[in-house]
Amino acid sequence: MDRLLINFASLGSNSSSDFSWRVYVRDNETDNWTQVSPVQDFTSLADNRFELSFPSQDKRYIKIVTTTLAPPVVPSGETLLISSLVAQRTLPADTSEFTSTDWTGDLSAQWQMTAKTSSGFDILYRDQRSKPLNDRTTLLNTGLRLRHILTIPLSAGRVCSVRKPKNGEKNPTPITLFQPH
Repeated sequence: MDRLLINFASLGSNSSSDFSWRVYVRDNETDNWTQVSPVQDFTSLADNRFELSFPSQDKRYIKIVTTTLAPPVVPSGETLLISSLVAQRTLPADTSEFTSTDWTGDLSAQWQMTAKTSSGFDILYRDQRSKPLNDRTTLLNTGLRLRHILTIPLSAGRVCSVRKPKNGEKNPTPITLFQPH
């Protein structure tokens, strides 16, 4: 990723240059954050978004820190509500063609063991590739199912609990009644 689109519900008259921007990355939750520089910002008023560009990153976590420049240019009480963040990657300069391939295979089987019991198995494999970025993502998902229909006799009725203190009794004994319908 080397580009982040920050989409807003409404920008009003705000510009990305009204803020200072810092980008940090790390691979694991326990790693220290590493600052990425330089960060270039651009405002697209027509699209209600700020666009940040920075050197390409392949880290798992990214943190964007922003503060308003002094004095604050965002009017008091005004809120900039972020509607979405979109990460993008720029194609190499000598690229004339982009290819993306997505292959998915799915298999599901089910066996009826008895009149009340069945079992099943699912497998899903997905392979995604792109050129010239040479990205590849694979997914393998499997699952087992076991289903049994229980036959339990049920009674319909009403249960109520009544507590009546006897003369001066502090903790009355509950009386439970069951009335079948």
